[in-house]
Order: sequence, then C-alpha cells, then structure tokens
Amino acid sequence: MKDFFKYVLATFTALFLFSVIGFFISVLVIGGIAAMGEKEVQVKPNSVLNLKVQGQIVERKADNPLEDLLFSNQDEIRMMGLNEIRSSIYKAKFDPNIKGIYLNPGLFSCGISTVEEIKDYIEDFKTTGKFVIAYSGNYSQLGYYLAASADKVYMNPQGMLEIRGLSANYTFFKKAMDKLGIEANIFKVGKYKSAIEPFINDQMSQYSKEQSEVLINSLWGTYKDRLAKDRNITDKVLEDFAQQGLMLSNQEVAVTAGLIDDLKYADQILAELNDSCDRKESAEPNFISLQKYTKANVKTDRKYSRNKIAFIYASGGIDDGSNDGIKSGELAASIRDARTDTTVKAIVLRVNSPGGSAYGSEQIWRELELAKEGKPLIVSMGDVAASGGYYISCNAHTIMARPSTITGSIGIFGMIPNFKGLTDKIGVTFDGVKTNEYADLMSVVRPMTQSEKNMLQAWVERGYNTFLTRCADGRNKTPEEINEIGQGRVWSGEDAKKIDLIDKFGGIDDAIALAAEMAGLKEYRLMELPEQKDFFQQLIDDLSAEVKTSMLEMRMGENYEIYKKLIHYKGLSGLQARMPYELNIQ
Repeated sequence: MKDFFKYVLATFTALFLFSVIGFFISVLVIGGIAAMGEKEVQVKPNSVLNLKVQGQIVERKADNPLEDLLFSNQDEIRMMGLNEIRSSIYKAKFDPNIKGIYLNPGLFSCGISTVEEIKDYIEDFKTTGKFVIAYSGNYSQLGYYLAASADKVYMNPQGMLEIRGLSANYTFFKKAMDKLGIEANIFKVGKYKSAIEPFINDQMSQYSKEQSEVLINSLWGTYKDRLAKDRNITDKVLEDFAQQGLMLSNQEVAVTAGLIDDLKYADQILAELNDSCDRKESAEPNFISLQKYTKANVKTDRKYSRNKIAFIYASGGIDDGSNDGIKSGELAASIRDARTDTTVKAIVLRVNSPGGSAYGSEQIWRELELAKEGKPLIVSMGDVAASGGYYISCNAHTIMARPSTITGSIGIFGMIPNFKGLTDKIGVTFDGVKTNEYADLMSVVRPMTQSEKNMLQAWVERGYNTFLTRCADGRNKTPEEINEIGQGRVWSGEDAKKIDLIDKFGGIDDAIALAAEMAGLKEYRLMELPEQKDFFQQLIDDLSAEVKTSMLEMRMGENYEIYKKLIHYKGLSGLQARMPYELNIQ
C-alpha cells in the first residue's frame, strides 16, 4: 500500500510537470504566431474610437502580444493602462479618420484623480471640434464622473444613475486575533497613523474617524464641483439627487435635473453616431477599439528630438513584495540612469503609491536628491501619494497633484506580533538558548519585555524624525512646522495645497509641460522608466505568483480572504511609511 501511494504521487507529480512544460511550449508557439501576425492597424475613414472603460485602470500597462487571443470579446474584463488611454486619445485628436469618440463607461476601478486625467484628455480632444458621445445602461459614480466630459450623455430608459455620495469602510481583526490568542505589539509616531488600528481596535479611533470624514467630504466636494462645471448645473442639484436617494427613482428625474441629456436605447445611439459621421443610418458605425487603436500609426504634432524628459513611474506599495509594486532598488537605479544620461534634460516622477518600507523610501529619496542637483525634478501625483509616497515626493522642485489626490500621511509605524497565546492553545511550546540579552529580539513566540518595547519605540521615533527632516528640507519648512501637519494625517490634494504640501494642481501633461519649461525645451521626447520586462519574462513571473496563490487558496479555503488582508502588512518587519488605512471609497 505504501508503494502504491508512492507511485500515485510520482505519477501526479509527473503529470503536473508535463502540464506546466506543455503550457510554456504552447505559450511560446502562440506568442511566435502572434508576433509574426501582428500588423500595424489601418483606420478606416469616418471611424469612431470606441472607448469602453472597464476593469482595473493602472498607471502603465505592459504590452501583451497575446491580448487579442486571450480577450476575443470586447465585453470581457481586462486591465487598462492610463498610458494607453492617454496616447490613444491624443492620436485620435490628429487622426483625420477618427470623427469622434464613443465613450462607454462600464464597471472599472481606479481613483477619482485617474478619472480626472482621462477627463482632461477628452476635453483636449474636443478642442478639435470632433464629437464625444457617452452612453451606458447603468452609470456608477465614477462612470458618470467620466461620462460628464462628453458633449452628450445618454442612458438606457431602464438604467440607473448611481449618484449616492461617498463612504469609506474599514475591516478590523482585533476580536478574531483575541480568539486566536494573537497579540499585536505596536510602535508608531503620529496620532493619525491608524494603519495598525485593525489589529488593536474593533472600531475607528476618534482621530481616524476625524481625518476620514474630512477627507471624504473634501473628495465629495471636488466631485460635485467638477460635475457641476461639466453639466452647467449647481452642485446643489447633485447633493439633492444623492441625499434624496433619487438613483432608485424613475430616471426621467435625472433628465429633468440636467444630469442626463436623454434616455435612449442602444439602436438609437448607433443611429446618432452614424449621423455624426455622415453615414447612412442603416450602416454600422466604423468602431475601432482602444486596444486596436494603440497599434495604429498616426502622425501627430510631436517631432523627434535627441533631448529627453525622463518619465519615471513609481506605482504601488514600496517593497511590499508584490510583482506590481515599487521595488526600491530598481526604481533607484532608473532614477540614477536618468540623472546620468546627458540627453535627459528633466525628470518627471509619477507617484501613485500608499507608501511602504521606510528604508526603501529613503533609498529612492537619495537618488532623487542627487538628480535634482543637475536637472529639474517634477512630481506628478496620481490617486494617492501618501506616507512613503510623499517621502519620495517631498524633495522635488515642484509637486503637482489633483484636488482629489490623497496625500500626506507623514508618519512611521511598525508591528511585531506575538503568537504565544495561539501556540499555547494548540499545544506548541518553544525553548532555546542565547548568548546575549537581545539575541532573540523581535521573537514572535513570546511576549516582549518593556526594555525591548522601549528600544523599538525609540527606533520608530528616529525614523519619524528622519521623515520630518526630509519633508522640512524639501518644502523649505522647519521639522516643527511639518510635525504640525504630519502625525500620520491624510489630506486631500485640495487641503494639501492650503498647507503647502503640494505646489500646484495639474495632471500628467501639466507636469511634463512644466518640466520642459524649466529645462528650456521646445522639442523633446519622453523616455519611460523603469524599462518594462520582456512579455514572456513577465508571463513566467505572473504564472509563478499565480501557482503560489492557487496553492494558498486550496490550503486555506474560506480563510484566504482574511489572509489577503493580513498579508498586506507582511512587510512590517521593518519601519513602515504607509497609508494609515486601506481606503475603500464607494
């Protein structure tokens, strides 16, 4: 029987390895075919750019030669890159074959600031006189925010306009940890630094609730102001619509309020698009998807230049272990490449990060400090540039953000768990020897001594003082002045400008234009860094991560969702300059 199971296990192992090897061979073959067959897309006359916005919108999307094979249906959810949206709308502005944009917001996820970037690209497109028509069966709050940039906003007669206000919700683990016998040893500076609250409280603290209310009210105000401008209405119309729960009413109310231009069915929209393109009503519009249009070669007003502006992406958590986050060593190397390249005349750092490792943030800060000595350095903040995200932004010559950007959170924390209560419950004990008093410092299977706690708190406070100094030097203030607006407090871009944490409002194009102006450049080209991985190397990395995830899900079952929340804090063995909470605004 023992040999039987041994042979069965060996057989399953062989089959698994054969499947993996077969998968890679298939990918290589398909990839080769896709690469050979990939051609430049030809745009037909009187075409309409079909901007179907759905899925997760990231700062930069890697080129995927298999995308058309993996996503054959336009309605399938895929990842979208802000970079491809930006470049495609810009190309369409100059393309004589593109008559307009059909804006079709679906279910997508990103921050308000990212939507504002896309809105600005659409506003620029409209300066050509070309049309933009928006249509959806149902509009989410973000979807409507985007659609309002169009010349006309239509909705299905049986649809829903989901304007209901903003909320922010948090998950707390304290009671679960108590049941399991897990203690969280917390070390922090800043009364608003509430990232550790889920592990020591079962509800929001006074300071956490205070800053959260101020933040979402500021974001809601920005949301209403921009929509009121887009639709030529007052913000009271939007406030009343949300406050009275009119999203569940007959949608004629939305038309009467001026939020929607008309209620139409899809066939009526197609007919209007045909009319706008001077085509016969019976013909289908010449739609071209965003994914295909990225491959079109369109002549724009940009000319080749030897002079470059380095556009450097700093997106995701700093050294948090994820494939999509910021790896401080790689980012520092990219900044070093830009500052030592004589053809690079200015640097724009695009920051969209909630922070992470304080050590990693310091390494990035150092390279930026060296870079700004010889070249203009502009920071462009995205949805969030908080804690470590602000750490790496603070020493720029100019910081630009959106009113809806989430920033600040100048604070430090660390957490060391104690699992002794859990191990006692399951009957596991530990024993050992050591040469020195603190040889087993940070052990997670025994309570910490007061001496150890004092040492670690002092370590955190030194980290915070360094953070204050970096911000004070970068913003030409004293550490005391930064401490007044620090303490881990999060600010909206609107409020951050009032307290001089940022310099100007603006998006990516504004930051690039300012960098060119400061460098005295009339002609330039962008050099995007860090360099993206080869597609197949990225595929191998993703597959490896997917296998690990699948194994964990199988082992943990329904507990995997809780694990995902906890693993967000797995890097807490070092000091963390991280957002005080994972903000989930709905």
